[in-house]
Amino acid sequence: MKTKTFLMAGMLLLCTTLTWAQSSQTMGSISGLVLNASQQPLSFANVLLLNAADTSLLKAEYTTEDGTFEIPAVLPGEYFIQVSYVGLPEKSTPPFRFAEGEIKRLETIIMADASVELAQATVTARKPLVEVHPDKTVFNVEGSINATGSDAMELLRKAPGVIVDNNDNIILSGKNGVRVFINNKPTYLSSDDLANYLRTLQSSDIERIEVITNPSSKYEAEGNAGIINIKLKKDKRLGANGTVNLGYSHGIKERYNGGLSGNYRNKVVNVFGSYNYYDGANYNENNLYREQYDLIVDQTFGNNSNWQSHNLRLGTDFFLNEKSTIGFLLTGNKNNYTDNSDGTAFLSSPTSTGVDSTLRALANSSGDRDNYNANLNYRFDDGQGVIWNVDADYGFFKNNNLQDLPNIYLAGDGSDPSAVLGEYIYKTIAPTEIDIYSFKVDHERNIGKGKLST
Repeated sequence: MKTKTFLMAGMLLLCTTLTWAQSSQTMGSISGLVLNASQQPLSFANVLLLNAADTSLLKAEYTTEDGTFEIPAVLPGEYFIQVSYVGLPEKSTPPFRFAEGEIKRLETIIMADASVELAQATVTARKPLVEVHPDKTVFNVEGSINATGSDAMELLRKAPGVIVDNNDNIILSGKNGVRVFINNKPTYLSSDDLANYLRTLQSSDIERIEVITNPSSKYEAEGNAGIINIKLKKDKRLGANGTVNLGYSHGIKERYNGGLSGNYRNKVVNVFGSYNYYDGANYNENNLYREQYDLIVDQTFGNNSNWQSHNLRLGTDFFLNEKSTIGFLLTGNKNNYTDNSDGTAFLSSPTSTGVDSTLRALANSSGDRDNYNANLNYRFDDGQGVIWNVDADYGFFKNNNLQDLPNIYLAGDGSDPSAVLGEYIYKTIAPTEIDIYSFKVDHERNIGKGKLST
């Protein structure tokens, strides 16, 4: 009975090691209050968390109607806060050091009146980094120096109200299950595929990110946790043009990305396309020592993973007249991945003089995921507030996944491979093919001072 108890407890604890280790560094939050020169709350001001060393943007937020703000999920470091509001000079706090898990409340930030600096400076109107609308919050990437040199995944980490955890899960207003749209169209990707696709989207190709916590009927019923709509740039210049990008990063493992895009446009047609590639590897190693009731577990866990992603986007728009456009869009996403884990847990009781038994757990998985989508669309906009959007979509998803999970339970410290107390081998082969068809019509029109959307 004792042997079985050790086995089950050890397997359970070993399986939870990765989750425990990834959340072991406690994040904190920074909050504060922003007032105008008349000591009144300043609503919807931009609040930026910047790195004190190089002034790079880490997170963008905004003040609520009562002038307060909160920046969640902050890791230890040295930062400062910069507050901006249209028509007012910017205000920055002194640099401060932020400790692990700290809940920091800043001193009240009081903005100067515009008249203080108007005589000495030239005021240039520019679009704020964060705009708050009744139905969405807009993170304006285009033209922002803070967006230079990063990809869409990194931009989401900086976007207001959005948290991206260590497993690349996107969280909005504390909820998982956020749907990501590209140019108002759903991506139909799994969380892993989506994360790798977003890493291939360069910030230079993105105009803005719209964060929608309460989606209207314009979006599909899914995404009750919210919608993130990434709007890509549209080159309106006539003629042909193109761009090429390359990226490289190095930590324990190396990561590469690259891509090219092209566009041809005249008064009748616009043809565009892009291809992006990502090749990334990751390694993590964790150690855990735990005493629980009559069981002591001393375990190590190592994980090697690699992911390759190819993304293709081709489209054509035909301008029937000044008000009507019909278009076709084809997107493809192909991924290959491997994930290999090796964990060892030494099990003993508080009265033992050495290791009673050892659990060796391996987890090897590999596979490929393909996702292809075709879209036929029509748009009518009379310029007076009447808009019709018609979309017909077909999507194909294919997944081949192979998992091999051998678990070996050995006597003592496991140095004798023949002293096997138990062996459990799990294999999973899970091929999946899914066809998705959808058709939708969206209509908008102004009614008085309001807007009707169906």
